[in-house]
Amino acid sequence: MLSLLLLLLLLFSLLLLLSLLFFLVVHDAGLGALMFGASASAATAALLAALPRAAGEVCILQPEAGCIDGATATFAAPGPGLRVRGRLFWWPGNGCEDVQDSNSSSSSAGRLGLESALPDEQQVAVFVVRRGQCSFARKARNAGRRGAAAVIIMDFVDSQESDAKVTSSVVAGDGDSGAWLVPTVLIGRAASEHLAAASPSQAEIEVELRWGQPRAQARLDLWLPLASSARGAAAAAELLRAMAPTARSLGDALLVRLHFRVVSAESSATLGDLARHCLSALPQLCAPSVVSGLGPASSGSGAAALQEAVRQHCILRLRLDDSEGQSAASWWSYVEALSVACAGAAQPGLACSRRAMDAAGLGAARDSIERCAESQGLSFLEDDREALAWGGPDQIAVRINDWRYSGPPEARPVLRALCRGLSAPPSACAPFLPPVEEPANFGLPSWMLVGLCLLAVAGGRSLRGGIVWIVFRLWRG
Repeated sequence: MLSLLLLLLLLFSLLLLLSLLFFLVVHDAGLGALMFGASASAATAALLAALPRAAGEVCILQPEAGCIDGATATFAAPGPGLRVRGRLFWWPGNGCEDVQDSNSSSSSAGRLGLESALPDEQQVAVFVVRRGQCSFARKARNAGRRGAAAVIIMDFVDSQESDAKVTSSVVAGDGDSGAWLVPTVLIGRAASEHLAAASPSQAEIEVELRWGQPRAQARLDLWLPLASSARGAAAAAELLRAMAPTARSLGDALLVRLHFRVVSAESSATLGDLARHCLSALPQLCAPSVVSGLGPASSGSGAAALQEAVRQHCILRLRLDDSEGQSAASWWSYVEALSVACAGAAQPGLACSRRAMDAAGLGAARDSIERCAESQGLSFLEDDREALAWGGPDQIAVRINDWRYSGPPEARPVLRALCRGLSAPPSACAPFLPPVEEPANFGLPSWMLVGLCLLAVAGGRSLRGGIVWIVFRLWRG
């Protein structure tokens, strides 16, 4: 009798041990590790790392020739995740000859050089045209009138700019936001050669344009009202102040590109207007308040606001070390301190700007910043004037990884969109992203019960005779 009890105890202990080991494997390593030999989190990270990293891409599908990067135009700005897939149509010439509508005669087709290759209503067309002779927007508008869904603009044949520089440039419109504008991508000289090599005879070629793909470094373009715009400047200051702590924590994962609303003065502007609203009274570099109907006459000095914009450009480009992220962190600290240092002032002036620099730890770099403003201010503001975006002079415009952000200009939704634009979001993004669901588990007692049942059934099928004999002996005596 004792031997039978010992045998039962041994069997129960064995089943309990196996159940416990089974629970520990599933609980600690995860079901994904048990099945695939790797943790689920590692597999997810590998998948995200494999996602495309470019903000705007042109992918050659047929014949397959990979993807090339491009700079997306600010006009007809695509939304996140938009893809345009279609046939490539080579447009000889520069695309500057205006087209009245998409139903023009076949003689127009021959004049445009597209001949019988013009797309019909069932075909998605992506036009390719060479850069130069007219604005990017005019080329896009003419292509849209001919039925194009998107436009690829190839850089000059003799361009000396690297493809990386072209890709990081701002492809702006011409101020006309009329109909027919279509998404447009500018590609560099080397990328243009790659595109041409994919179809040397300009035979049929299929491409897909992609926007808003996650990347290792999110690119944030901000178009901000000048400080002379009381309403717009207050909203911009609050947005930057609220974003600063998280944006600073993102470091090199976030690349900031800054643009201010700069315009040219009308010919009717007086010398007094130019002195008040333009940098150094230059009619080409003015605050929107100088133009009738664009800004209130009672707004602050546009000239002082332009000087503040230049200082911010210089701080953003300041190199405290070799890290671009450190430079952006200094700018975030500066704009965060600016609202405190200039509290009560109508707009930031040099005195409160210097106080903000000191508060942001930039006191030692103050001379470098002011020398930069003196020597490069005109260039920065000329770039701002040319980098037109959607919205009025009092409005904030945001672009993330080359796609147009259309949500409210508030810190939390903008940061959420930024974090979603990263292929591997850092811990600073955790408050803005949904939590990752862990694999479900049923706890130790349930797993032990399941394991006991499974092993008991399996063991019972093989040891059925012995178990029946043991039970019979226990019943008899």
